[in-house]
Amino acid sequence: MSISKEYSKYHALYDYIVKELSKYVYGQPLLVKTLATVGAASLCGIPYHVLIIGPPGTGKTWSVRCLCEITGLPYARVQGNPDILPSDVLGDVYPYYDSSDGKVKIEVLLGPIFEANGIGAGDNNPLAISKDVCGILFVDEINRMHPRTLNFLVEVMAEQRVTIKGCPKSIPVKVSIVATANTLEEEGIFTIPTHIIDRFNAIVEIDYPDEESEKLIVSSAFKRMFNVDPNPITVSYIVKLIRLMRTAKMFTVSTRIAISLLEWIFLNYGSTDPRYLTLMNDEEYISIIRRSITLNSDEISFLRKLVRSFKENMSKELRDIEAERIKILEEDLRNIYSSIITEETRELNVNITAHKCEGMDCSQCGKCWKSPIK
Repeated sequence: MSISKEYSKYHALYDYIVKELSKYVYGQPLLVKTLATVGAASLCGIPYHVLIIGPPGTGKTWSVRCLCEITGLPYARVQGNPDILPSDVLGDVYPYYDSSDGKVKIEVLLGPIFEANGIGAGDNNPLAISKDVCGILFVDEINRMHPRTLNFLVEVMAEQRVTIKGCPKSIPVKVSIVATANTLEEEGIFTIPTHIIDRFNAIVEIDYPDEESEKLIVSSAFKRMFNVDPNPITVSYIVKLIRLMRTAKMFTVSTRIAISLLEWIFLNYGSTDPRYLTLMNDEEYISIIRRSITLNSDEISFLRKLVRSFKENMSKELRDIEAERIKILEEDLRNIYSSIITEETRELNVNITAHKCEGMDCSQCGKCWKSPIK
């Protein structure tokens, strides 16, 4: 196939992935374009490695999952943590005794990186045996992994092979690596070595989306779980609360907390009416918020005051909204009543104008408004 045809194929794939991914990832246009590049390149058999840096709750993991669902590429995930070993990712060699012939044999157990090649994906998956595409290896929170473990990435990204117990092993299908790094955690975090960062084709830094995009994220996540559209006023208030907490500079609050607050209301009250936000006590708010952040006693006290002030302002706004709604309803009723009265008066005037008894007694006419027969 010529280069021009290859480029046309890539460009068509890129446009399609951007269009589809934008339906699920809101407020992160750079992230969408970068992942579309990974997907289109991988579908064309070109490995493309990306590092995504950002705070928790910005949709990094969700975006990669959506990319693999849209493209249908083989996918494997490795969750970074300090005690993970290279063998946990690549695989290992295990000697065992075979009682059938009395000999010691060696078994090779392949790691998650080979799952990204479609191995074990099933015969019904056409990508499991395809050599024309690249699998996706998703390394979540790469900066939690020890640098010694990260060295396996260099060989994979540079040579598309791995070394297990000193024995090099080629990867059947090329692999694109998408890694994420959490910028706000301090415990259990390692500095990513420069020689590994240098192997990535692109490094993308993202932040929390704008307010309207965050509302869409909360609403869509809630609908996926309960198959119910949440009350937009409730979503708006919850998003305002978490953005207010971020503005306070004391808390790092992810969008997941907003989703948890909405779920709490629905599961406890059976509705997402905004009035239930005012019925929740301060401790319920704090119990949900502190599930993802560590708070000391001073921060809890400050958060309690912040929540209390938020509830008071929200109650006042809801009362004003209800009063305005009643005012509009009363005005509509008055307009309807006036239109009815006006119509009756108009009909009466028409009957008076059309009063033609032609010399007959009005009580016997039956055609005018004076007649008891009518």
